[in-house]
Amino acid sequence: MPTTNRKVVMKQPPIGVPTPADFEIVTDAENALEILSAWIKSGQLKYRESVTDGLDSAVDAFIGILGGRKFGKTMVRVSG
Repeated sequence: MPTTNRKVVMKQPPIGVPTPADFEIVTDAENALEILSAWIKSGQLKYRESVTDGLDSAVDAFIGILGGRKFGKTMVRVSG
């Protein structure tokens, strides 16, 4: 089988954006939770969430997940 030499070109992320080399190797969930929580509090790690109001909108929220219209954590807010 012939071998093919391939060059991998990586685009550098903007300054301040974490790369895989910036992350510590974590082997247990408690330690991971502590590290990730600290990163969120310091602003090093940001997350997005999509909130839909009302139980009657839950099906539309789920369809949005499947269709790629939602991002990050998707929640349905139900007030009683």
